[in-house]
Amino acid sequence: MKKLIFLVLLVAGWASAGAQPFTYLNLTMTDNSTRSLTADGLKITFADGNLTARNGAATQTVPLAGIKAFSFSDNASDGIADINSAPVSARGLSGAISVTAPAGASVSVYNLLGSKVYEAVKGGDGEQVLDVTLPQGVYVVRINTISIKVLVR
Repeated sequence: MKKLIFLVLLVAGWASAGAQPFTYLNLTMTDNSTRSLTADGLKITFADGNLTARNGAATQTVPLAGIKAFSFSDNASDGIADINSAPVSARGLSGAISVTAPAGASVSVYNLLGSKVYEAVKGGDGEQVLDVTLPQGVYVVRINTISIKVLVR
C-alpha cells in the first residue's frame, strides 16, 4: 500500500513539474528602470558584454553591466509589451538629426530618394546628435523597426 501511495505521489509530482510558459522577460536595469520583452519566440545571446534579444525581425541589445536583475513573468513590468515598442524618437536640427533610443539601437537615415545617407549602432541611452552633416530637407530615420520622418533646417 505504501508503494502505491508513493507511486501516485511521484506521478503527481512529475506531472506538475513541467516548465511553465511565460509571456515576458522582465529586465531591471541598474538605474531601477525596467524593460519587458515578449518571450514568445525570443532568442537570447550573450557576446561582447551585451545581452542581445531577438524576436522575429526585431533585435534589442542591452549592456550586461546595465542589468541588475531579470525574471520571466506573465505580466510586463513596465507596460512595454513588445520588443518593438521601446521608446524612440528623432527630430531634425539645423544640419543634423537628434535621436533618442536605447543603447545598441540600429539607426539609419535615408533621403527621400531612398538612398541611405547614414548608418550606425547607437552607443548610449538617451538623446544623441548623429555624427553626420545633412543639407536642408526631409529625411526618414529608421531606428530598429520604427521609421520616423524628420525635417532638417
